[in-house]
Amino acid sequence: MKKNIFRPYRHLILTLILVFMAELIIHPLAIFSRLPAFMGSFFDASLLSLIITPILYFFWIRPRIANAAKIAEFETTQKSSELIRKLSEVVKQTADVVFITSKDGIIEYVNPAFERVSGYLSEEVIGKSPAIIKSGKHDKKFYKTLWDTILSGRPFRAQFTNKNKGGALYIEESTITPVMDNENHITHFVATGKDITLHRRAVDQLSMNKEMYRLLFENMLEGYAHCKMIFEDNKPQDFVYLDVNVAFGELTGLKDVVGKKVTEVIPKIRESNPELFEIYGRVALTGKAEKFETYLESLSIWFSISVHSTEKGYFVAVFENITKRKRDEVTLQNNAEQMRLAIEGVHDGIWQWNVLTNEVLWSDTIYQLFRMPIGSFGNTFQLVNELVHPDDRERFAESLRVHLEENAPYNPEIRFLRGDGTYGYFLCRGTSVRDASGRPIRMVGSISDVTDRKEAEKVLLQLASIVESSNDAIIGRTLEGTVTSWNLGAEKMYGYAAREIIGKSVSILFPEDRKNEFDAITETIKKGEAIRNSETVRIKKDGAPLQVSLTISPLKDSKGGIVGASIIARDITERKHLENIVLQSEKLSAVGQLAAGLAHEINNPLGVILGFAQSCARKLQPKDDPLELPIKSIEREANRIKALVQGLLDFSRTNKSEREECIINKTIENALALIVVNAKMNSVELIREFEENLPKIVLNSSQIQQVIINLCNNAIDAMPKGGTITLRTRRVQDLGKDAIQIQVQDTGAGISKENQNKVFESFFTTKEVGKGTGLGLSISHEIVQKHGGTITLESQMGIGTTFTIRIPLT
Repeated sequence: MKKNIFRPYRHLILTLILVFMAELIIHPLAIFSRLPAFMGSFFDASLLSLIITPILYFFWIRPRIANAAKIAEFETTQKSSELIRKLSEVVKQTADVVFITSKDGIIEYVNPAFERVSGYLSEEVIGKSPAIIKSGKHDKKFYKTLWDTILSGRPFRAQFTNKNKGGALYIEESTITPVMDNENHITHFVATGKDITLHRRAVDQLSMNKEMYRLLFENMLEGYAHCKMIFEDNKPQDFVYLDVNVAFGELTGLKDVVGKKVTEVIPKIRESNPELFEIYGRVALTGKAEKFETYLESLSIWFSISVHSTEKGYFVAVFENITKRKRDEVTLQNNAEQMRLAIEGVHDGIWQWNVLTNEVLWSDTIYQLFRMPIGSFGNTFQLVNELVHPDDRERFAESLRVHLEENAPYNPEIRFLRGDGTYGYFLCRGTSVRDASGRPIRMVGSISDVTDRKEAEKVLLQLASIVESSNDAIIGRTLEGTVTSWNLGAEKMYGYAAREIIGKSVSILFPEDRKNEFDAITETIKKGEAIRNSETVRIKKDGAPLQVSLTISPLKDSKGGIVGASIIARDITERKHLENIVLQSEKLSAVGQLAAGLAHEINNPLGVILGFAQSCARKLQPKDDPLELPIKSIEREANRIKALVQGLLDFSRTNKSEREECIINKTIENALALIVVNAKMNSVELIREFEENLPKIVLNSSQIQQVIINLCNNAIDAMPKGGTITLRTRRVQDLGKDAIQIQVQDTGAGISKENQNKVFESFFTTKEVGKGTGLGLSISHEIVQKHGGTITLESQMGIGTTFTIRIPLT
């Protein structure tokens, strides 16, 4: 409550009041003025008033005034408390934000509206700065102006963008007012505000919409005119332009028409185009929109006009210049006869479609192509659409839509049902005539029967599919040798993907020692001659050689000129391998026959030599007989020849031995028992990895033991510094049949690639002279083959060799 400004002067005021009252009281004593003059001098009324006034004041008036003041002060206090309570309730219940800060800007009070709008509870902000709701959207200049204003004692009004507790921004229209004491010193600041976020958004949206519509109005391609109709006796006589857009002037060439009558702008328009006034007047009165086309002779322009009414007596016209379209239509009509004659001179069917009226003209040739009577289609697309193959209908409709909307090329190939009940392939082509705005108004096109071409393409596709799925490599090349085609078979055979080799020279497939074949093949092709089943060697991507059989045919263009060659390459590596096996088998058979003959021929004289050598040895003197050394040497070498002859006899008799059911693991163990001493002496460990419970197998156990011994002895010889020999057995499937597999794997020096194909040849050995006959592996190969099995090897230099034997169970 403000302090009473009259309180410091209350005594003076009361004194003046009392003097005034004393004058009134003394005034009736004026009778004393009739006393003698000397008495009057002592009882002057003014003097008397000065005497009586203090007496009345101190003894009667002052007590009563004091009581009255206390009563008034109490009543004032009561009224002030009630007023403060009411004001507090108003502040709490108001929808406006209210908060009070100290003069230093520290919040001391916030009302519920502040809590609702800001999201902060009173206890979260009291004692803090209002900066807690700052959004950062206002710069330092804004806040400087705020403080300069309120510190000068003036209120500050502005729209604040604040941030609530959740981080969302809100806009508040606020007034910050300084509170002053009696000495005009600022004690507090009171801020009141209204949340205008929604209102501000609505205003911004309205402003944006207005701007958007203004831009649309100014930039629309169609002309726009807002006009007021002038009637006389309810008959349209004229109209006034109230507003027009930029396109109005661009399309009509008229300028500065706003506020003018149309008869002022185009003086003779009432006579030349009376229909304008009739239509505009009718729309302005009825409010029913209309659309029409008209030609303004005074402007030499055709217009397409849409008119509607915004209120009675007014209308809005939206129009476009269609002069070019109209001229095109006239041109098309004038050229109709020439077009008909031209259509008759071509084999394609011709059609034209008026997009606006949906009318279609068909040439007679179209009916011939469709094998239908002339006139069957009528003048629409309806029947033609029904003739489209069900699988092509969606594509047919989509291609037309894309052409009309996006001006994309129109050239679909569609199947149509012909009059004889068969489907034919037809190439549909067309182009559209468009108005100034780009809208299609007419479309002209042709239809060509491409059934024969599509059937040929289908055959080509089938051939391409055959080529692509062939296991043979089918390659196309130019005369220069550049690869032009490369099927999947070529990818699998040579290892090159099509993208890797197409465009490169086919010569990269030739080994160095066969590069001369490239020129020879090219010369043959140029002569128009073919090369059939030529067996040669090519190189795969990984560098491995590949044995192939080539058939090469010249390729000719439409004029018969040779432009390249087609190469069909077949992988004959496996066939060659089988041929080698047969050849090897035949060689071994011949060697076997030779060996048998030699053995019998050598055995007889050898027996005589060995017998005499042994007889002589027995007759030698016990000591220092000079014949001892030569005779012993004869005996030793004769025994070696005997062993060799026995090997030849074994080799020749592998097919005559008897067979019986055997347990293969036991047979192998019996063979190992004969070489275990040799293995230990050469630091070779024998490792067994036998599958248990293998079925019995019919074979000649002694011969199989001989095979195992031969393989193990060879392995021991290949490991002069020691190593391991691992023997494995297991049941496998070989060419769809059950078989027993035996593997002998060593960790020796390995066998070179050039020798791997020779190891099974008779008398081939890599051992030093005198240490091997070269018959061990060839005999082993013969034994396994006689059992209906196979023996193969895998070897890597420095790693070792693995021999794999497979013998069928039945």
